[in-house]
Amino acid sequence: MKKKITSLFSLLIILIPFLTLEIRTISAETNDRTASVNSDQMYRSLLNMFPLDKQGYSLEPSKPAGPFEQPMTYGLILSSESIHYRGCPNLESKERVKNAIKWIIGHSDEDKDGNAGWGLPQAWDAFSDGTINPENHPYSITTSIIIEGLLDSLTIDNFWTKNEEKEIKELIREVTLFWLDNIYIGDENLGYIGYSPEKTDMQNCPNISGMFLSHLVKTITRHGDIFNESDREFVIQRMHAIANMLINEVNLEEGLPYWQYIEYEKTDISPNDLIHHIYTLWGIEEYRAHFNNIEIPFTLDNSLASVNKFIKDDRIYAYPQNKIYTGEQEHYNNRPARLWGIGMMLGFYSKYDNENMADKVLETIANQYGDWPNLTRWPSYFSNDSAFYGRFAAHVLFGLSYKNFY
Repeated sequence: MKKKITSLFSLLIILIPFLTLEIRTISAETNDRTASVNSDQMYRSLLNMFPLDKQGYSLEPSKPAGPFEQPMTYGLILSSESIHYRGCPNLESKERVKNAIKWIIGHSDEDKDGNAGWGLPQAWDAFSDGTINPENHPYSITTSIIIEGLLDSLTIDNFWTKNEEKEIKELIREVTLFWLDNIYIGDENLGYIGYSPEKTDMQNCPNISGMFLSHLVKTITRHGDIFNESDREFVIQRMHAIANMLINEVNLEEGLPYWQYIEYEKTDISPNDLIHHIYTLWGIEEYRAHFNNIEIPFTLDNSLASVNKFIKDDRIYAYPQNKIYTGEQEHYNNRPARLWGIGMMLGFYSKYDNENMADKVLETIANQYGDWPNLTRWPSYFSNDSAFYGRFAAHVLFGLSYKNFY
């Protein structure tokens, strides 16, 4: 009897580490499932902040504050819900995608100049130079984000009728060719997309070219047949030239890529803040994934590491914190990131499988940017503005769609 007890005890000693490991594994899996459920619930509750029949209708941090129907918000929701529906088909997402497409197509020429494009419903002085663009003036960044949404909607299998698909593709073709013909500055080897069709806005902002590059890559690789042969060659040439310009403009700091917000012959004006840094990387990394015509002097890991530099301790900042800012830029040292930048950061980490960092970003949003889903533009420790601005929050929805459903 004593030998049996001793044998059982010995066996138990051997099994305990394995039993403990199994319990830990089950616990970790349970935590992962719980986190996934919570993230999914966060997406759905945030989505409910955008009315089904007026998804882009929201306040703006401007004067007047609106509310306005914001084209950019429609583009971001179209991308988000296309990704959502593709990963988890449901009737509400189907209706939201259809509604967003209907609105975008129906409001593709709000300034009535005969050329499709999207911008801001409010008048705005883009560069604070005294030249105020009127209401419904189109902008390259908004147009790129909407084309990105149109392209995402086409990734849903067996969703559109032939006529609907043809209409979406024709709009993508029309806008792409017009912008490359008229808003492109440069030659066959180097070029950029101007800020807007307004002559005084033809500034070289790398983030604009970054997002435009993303939609060019996706259009050529997925739907290159929408162009005739000469137009297709033209688009490809412009695409490589834009990628080449972005690489020529990059500033490598310890191997990590950064860009100025505006390129004035390499004069140090102001670095990209978080949202514009991600916009730029969004296009570069999409290009890297499909083409090797232009040598990129940094890796995807370098890109991800450059984004990490916007985080310090438990806060996310507007500018990378791996340097000390002085003079007129001194306030960059402690300036927090706006909500839309953090939303794009969440999307970038999620798109490139950095799950731990994506979780950290989402936790920061939930803890510091209002009471979910009533998200605020600034963290509560920085501003007491408690308004919900849909265009800013839609970037978080976009980021969450990549985290949950991509």
